[in-house]
Amino acid sequence: MSLRFSKPDELSRWSRKLRVIMEEIHQRTFCAYRTTPGWQPNVNLYAYEGGYHICIELAGVMPGSLEVECVDERELIIAGQRPRPGLEDVSAALRLELLEIDEGVFERRIELSAPVDPGSLQVRYQEGYAWITLCKSTKR
Repeated sequence: MSLRFSKPDELSRWSRKLRVIMEEIHQRTFCAYRTTPGWQPNVNLYAYEGGYHICIELAGVMPGSLEVECVDERELIIAGQRPRPGLEDVSAALRLELLEIDEGVFERRIELSAPVDPGSLQVRYQEGYAWITLCKSTKR
């Protein structure tokens, strides 16, 4: 099959349309293949002179299901599980029309630019965010 374009810029227009379609298909992927299990929560990493504050977006995750581990002085693993969201008092049959909230097991690895003291690890949970504080290592 061959395509013929009557105007030179028609090919460019079709190329742009195809690029938009491909970007949309990529964004609507239901499965992202990763080397880590499950999904990955969003993270903000704040560095200061004495250490790090790490904010992990974990709405719907029970604090008791969260595991935080310093693998070594420069790597942190955050893991846990988020249950499927649902309303307990709804008994009507529901039809799914949009699925954007990740659920199930998650794991996020964070590499730090400076070594930390694993013994300084502190975790607190506040309004759907887990906040992790780590002090930089004093060892040279």
